[in-house]
Amino acid sequence: MRRLIRILLIILLFPPTLAAVGGWRAGPSFLHPIKRELTPELVRNADVTFEQMGVHRNSFDVRASDGVLLRGWKVGAAKPNGNWVLVYHGVADNRMGILEHARMLLLAGYSVVMMDSRAHGASEGAIATYGWLERNDTRLIVDALESSEHPKHLFALGESMGAGIALQSAAIEPRIEAVVAEASFANIREASYDYAGLRRYPWLGKTWLSPGTWTMIYRGESLAGFPASQISPELAAGARGFPMSLGNFGGGCWDFLRLTGRTSRCWSKLQANWKFTGQVIGVFRTPGSGGGRFRGGARLERRSFRGVAGRR
Repeated sequence: MRRLIRILLIILLFPPTLAAVGGWRAGPSFLHPIKRELTPELVRNADVTFEQMGVHRNSFDVRASDGVLLRGWKVGAAKPNGNWVLVYHGVADNRMGILEHARMLLLAGYSVVMMDSRAHGASEGAIATYGWLERNDTRLIVDALESSEHPKHLFALGESMGAGIALQSAAIEPRIEAVVAEASFANIREASYDYAGLRRYPWLGKTWLSPGTWTMIYRGESLAGFPASQISPELAAGARGFPMSLGNFGGGCWDFLRLTGRTSRCWSKLQANWKFTGQVIGVFRTPGSGGGRFRGGARLERRSFRGVAGRR
């Protein structure tokens, strides 16, 4: 009997203990995501896409307040409508990850800014902070853009980590008039639960493997010196009343919708999980969600930005 109890205790305690150790070791990598280099081949691929649309890119470098050099491109539309969109890529990616988003916007007459986030692509930076420092980077990017281009209206669009950065940037930057966020995380803690559950079983991250998320976030906070609780697109969405369009968002709504097929209940779940003061223009679901397949929401994005610009 005692042997059976020991075996059961090992089964119950070993995974959480192993998760805690793994989370502690993963803390630094959480701040230092794999860097996807902006290779000459990727740049040539982008140039081919731009040439097909009759547009060209211009280098756009901005120095952040802490001295980090942020590198990117400005791309003016062939038939510009005077509006600009800041386009944000996902984690462990670079500006090429949002090329399809930029293409769709350029064809609709929107000029775009495609930056590599700090610690990503060709940009400098020791760590990625998932919006804590990046939102302040956005302010300086907007300053630089306005000094050279004078946009009629300014919007933001982001995917994955970039969606979270877009929402957090709009919360403190009133010149961003509306946001389209695809697959944003709700907050850092919820995102860690999701990853701990292997992106399929977030309840594992909240229960059995939760020590791993606690130690990873704690060590990340200690190393970077920022409060993880404040890295929250969910809170940002309620900080300032800006229009937003959300797709494939965190909080489990689309899992709920897939199981029940009931859109009205999905809306109720969304409103319960996210604290809104802004106007939610709409929600969209893109096929094969998870980044890089931005097709299903294209018309919604154009309607969202046009609707906001028409009211100003």
